[in-house]
Amino acid sequence: MRHRAGDTLDVRVESLGLDGLGRGALGGAPLGGADSSDVWVGNGLPGERGRALVTHAGRRRLVLRMLAWEGPRSALRRAPACSRWTPQSPCRTMHLSRAAELDLKRRAVCEALDSQKVSTIVHDCQGDEAALGWRSRVTLALSRDRDQAWLGAYRRGTHQLQPMDACLLPEPAITEAIRRLLPVLTRHRHLLPRAALRDDGGCGEPATAEALARSVRRSVRYPAHAQELKHGLRHLTLRANSRGEVMACVLGDTSGEELRTALRALAEDALREAKLHSFYAGPTGPGDVIFGAEPPRLLAGASTFLEEVDDLQFELSPRAFFQVHRGAAAKLQAEAAALAVGPRVLDVFSGVGALALRVARQGSQVVAVESVPEAATLGAASAKRNGLTAQFIQGDALTSLKHLAEPFTSVLVNPPRKGLGEGVHEQLARLTRERLVYVSCNPKSLAADLARLAGMGLMTRAVWPFDLFPASEHVEALALLERVR
Repeated sequence: MRHRAGDTLDVRVESLGLDGLGRGALGGAPLGGADSSDVWVGNGLPGERGRALVTHAGRRRLVLRMLAWEGPRSALRRAPACSRWTPQSPCRTMHLSRAAELDLKRRAVCEALDSQKVSTIVHDCQGDEAALGWRSRVTLALSRDRDQAWLGAYRRGTHQLQPMDACLLPEPAITEAIRRLLPVLTRHRHLLPRAALRDDGGCGEPATAEALARSVRRSVRYPAHAQELKHGLRHLTLRANSRGEVMACVLGDTSGEELRTALRALAEDALREAKLHSFYAGPTGPGDVIFGAEPPRLLAGASTFLEEVDDLQFELSPRAFFQVHRGAAAKLQAEAAALAVGPRVLDVFSGVGALALRVARQGSQVVAVESVPEAATLGAASAKRNGLTAQFIQGDALTSLKHLAEPFTSVLVNPPRKGLGEGVHEQLARLTRERLVYVSCNPKSLAADLARLAGMGLMTRAVWPFDLFPASEHVEALALLERVR
């Protein structure tokens, strides 16, 4: 039977998918049957039954949202902390108990490893107590509508903007900066693009069942004003440090003397009224890329922004990568550094030196490789600031590794989501004498890389999942590989 968006159906949920959606069946159909082989239920947890609304009806996939329950709720469930929460929120797992959320993330790592036939010990997922108010950096879309400025985010898989100024995840310093910035941005709203905001009470989709049903039945496509969003200031990035100072950076069309004059006026007002540490402006990249090729320039405030983690100080810029959950990241970094033992350690994809400086503090001679010039410069400056010695090599991983001759006792890698990249595996196998420590934000690329390195004599001994993004399906992992003798 062909179902359509807007239909309400009886469903039961049998298991929990890795994206936080429940996998289930329709009515009395058997799980895996022709009518239920790809049925996914938002806000549905294992063992639950009820009536659900079809929000997407594809040829091979039905996505529903549970509206009314029949019988008991799952023991895995907890009430979402956010009143705007929906199954399509970025915080997709906010309805899970903490134990269930950590178990889900461990399972994501296990399934990725199993898919690549990587057999190893996978420890319990470690997390930090701070599940709200932990995010030290946010990037929001800028827009104006109804004669006022808005700070929002695109709904999952769309260019529909929704307000995000009341989100519970940012650190208190960022939340306060947003509150103070909105009146300033409203006065300077001529710099912002127009965009119709979807303010229907929900995050990710309409909050109420009635509003959601109307939207899917009518196949409503809210206007995104995509062309207009390409002009003006498109994004605002806010970064807080452990002292509660906040750095702001606007991104978009920042060319032309007239615009630069207007931006300086905005920066001075924002610094004074929002009590910011510094204010930057820079170009965006192509498509949906937030930062352009040129680094943002300082318009007002202090030029040095310091983050402190475990008595180490790091100099940061608006676009420098640094983990956004300070507490959970400190745990992961400490364990990664403790595994990278030996007199000589290589850190590849080093960023601003979050791992390299920890290892240097342990007494090892450290060589760090980073492709982004700005990050390598900040890393070297941070090493000097902390009284540590670490050599930072600026260049892409493959080229830089080819120029290194002598093997290292331990090697650290923390690549982007896509993994190590072609040719890097062979160089790492050549340069690793005893052990390789791999930090990953993507279990699938991690598993593929571990399988490939196993064929080069580096066997995975253990993997530790870490929850650096509470209330979402994302998970980080730390893997230890050792040379097979």
